[in-house]
Amino acid sequence: MNNFMRPIIVIFVLFFGVNCFAATFNVANTKEFRKALKKAAGNGQDDTIILNAGVYKTTDDGLGTFVFSDVEPYDLTVKAKDGLTSKDVILDGKNADHVIKFKNPQGITHEVTLERISIINGKSGGVDCDYNLTVTGSTISNNGEGEGLSSKGGKAVMKSIILE
Repeated sequence: MNNFMRPIIVIFVLFFGVNCFAATFNVANTKEFRKALKKAAGNGQDDTIILNAGVYKTTDDGLGTFVFSDVEPYDLTVKAKDGLTSKDVILDGKNADHVIKFKNPQGITHEVTLERISIINGKSGGVDCDYNLTVTGSTISNNGEGEGLSSKGGKAVMKSIILE
């Protein structure tokens, strides 16, 4: 029986072990987006936040800049739902707030990936990131006096990005 159980245990570990270390959050509005950013921080997993079509304004709930702050060594992806483009999914600072910040107070450098989203109208900037940053199929524009994009993680990769 020991020889019989060994392959089952290996399959169990391979299948469930890989799937247990990543979380996916599907969001459709500003409140859900903030909740996903908070839950993703500190959950001990790589995370993906999938944004449905819409405009997510920092002013919708009076809480200002979208913030992800984590001290764990895990990656985060924020992307548009499959089939959507950066014209369909917009993070908007309404010229009142910085749009989004990815903070790591301990300086642990991992990956943040932004896919197919627009980041617009930041009062003092668009994206401020303490992690390595990859941006694909996205638009970062009209972000006031600050930088449209700032990555302090040591690596920034841009693919099909429009910076205005």
